[in-house]
Amino acid sequence: MSNRTIGYIVGSISSTSINRRLAKALERLAPEGTTLVEIPIQDLPFYSPDYDADFPEVARDFKRAIEDVDGVIIVTPEYSRSIPGVLKNALDWAARPWGQGSFNHKPTAIIGTSQGGIATATAQQHLKAILSHFNAPTLGQPEGYVQTTPGLFSEHGEITSDETAAFLVSYLEAFNALVDRYAHGSSTPDGSPSTAPVPPRRAGAVALAAAASPGEDEDGRKRGGDHMTGRITIDLFVSLDGVAQAPGAPDEDRSGGFPYGGWQAPVMGEVEGREVARGIEEMDALVLGRRTYDIFAAYWPHHVEGDGAGRIGRTFAAIPKYVASRGAPELHWQGARLLGPDAVQAVRALRDVHEQVHVIGSVDFVQSLLAASAFDELRLYTYPVVIGRGKRVFPEGAAPATLALLGDPIVSEKGAVLLRYAPAGALRTGEMGD
Repeated sequence: MSNRTIGYIVGSISSTSINRRLAKALERLAPEGTTLVEIPIQDLPFYSPDYDADFPEVARDFKRAIEDVDGVIIVTPEYSRSIPGVLKNALDWAARPWGQGSFNHKPTAIIGTSQGGIATATAQQHLKAILSHFNAPTLGQPEGYVQTTPGLFSEHGEITSDETAAFLVSYLEAFNALVDRYAHGSSTPDGSPSTAPVPPRRAGAVALAAAASPGEDEDGRKRGGDHMTGRITIDLFVSLDGVAQAPGAPDEDRSGGFPYGGWQAPVMGEVEGREVARGIEEMDALVLGRRTYDIFAAYWPHHVEGDGAGRIGRTFAAIPKYVASRGAPELHWQGARLLGPDAVQAVRALRDVHEQVHVIGSVDFVQSLLAASAFDELRLYTYPVVIGRGKRVFPEGAAPATLALLGDPIVSEKGAVLLRYAPAGALRTGEMGD
């Protein structure tokens, strides 16, 4: 990208804020072709859901400012071991109304300065936790902990330390690289240029910044030493006896003479409906088996107007769609492409080019991913029905394994339960008295 416009938000409205001075220093040090502009927050009123039906102009301007820039740097002080209330209020405005947040798919970085040795680290961790579900690619390294000393920053952003200036330059260069990668898109898992559209900057939220050492972030996403890797989530609707075949319609999948297609509809509730919508909102890539692809491709391209189904259709239209198939079918849905002969390994490789990869339905293919532990999260929407026959998530002969529960179960008003699991290694055995 030859020219970039980066917005910055200062999480303090103090006239003597050292973090505003840090922001001014970043503005002065911006590399050639990069312009930093402030996105002000001091005039925002206290957020209330009462505003959702009619946002005030100052809030609309704030959201537009975020959406119009190529990336956002949040420069925050630490108040009472957390972020300032004025910054939290601004984030609430950015995230609302529901489904229309301004940080989704927005490259973001976090930095702050204080006189303490850990330099706003606690506030930044709280900020990461608040933003974790916003779904924006976030700078992992270098981390932006800047310890200030008297006279380090002038009112206009001059810096008296060459070492600090060099660090800030490297920080900006790293963030520019993230912005450029996202703007240009990525190569596909088979190494060829992607023909799928780069997801637009839609509503949502900022992903967690990575810590310095390998491990996992607060949302369970794997990270490396210098970048955040993506997350593969499998979404399945299942009966109490584990059947996941044809939940949506009678003719969805009649293989094996399955007579109960459409079993989900009578027991579908609003609670899990909202969770499904939230999952679709966060994804930036979709993986489907061939049969599920045919169903989706026949329906969703024709449902992109309005709210509800239209919002889902627009999300699917905007993101890459990867299809697992043993054959070589022609894929006419814009942005769809085949995964290749080793589909499981190709899905693993999607972690390198996407933040949130979701595998929806596609029971046959999901069984291959589960057997290879090629996933980061399994979301089972379990419904209070017993079917007795059909394709099961874990059929006879499934690989023994242990799963770890992620968060509390979510229970629908009609009795469905959403359970979120992560792989936890091989099956372990023992005695109850151990």
